[in-house]
Amino acid sequence: MTRELDYMISRYPEHRGQLIELYENSANFRSLCDDFWQCHDTLKRLVVMEEKDERLENSCRMLCINLEEEVMKSLQSQS
Repeated sequence: MTRELDYMISRYPEHRGQLIELYENSANFRSLCDDFWQCHDTLKRLVVMEEKDERLENSCRMLCINLEEEVMKSLQSQS
């Protein structure tokens, strides 16, 4: 498995089967998972930076929320 799929499964273990199926069959979903993983990885680094940039951190946090909503829509539409 890839880091982004592993990350998605760790966040949503109850949707493991759906996540794997979508990831294997949809290039758009793979891209969404990668974006979501990268966004959370970036946010994690921003939070621990000594020189805080609250605007950038908040923007990244909002992007993560928007991407999560897209992931959830994909999971719901696949059900």
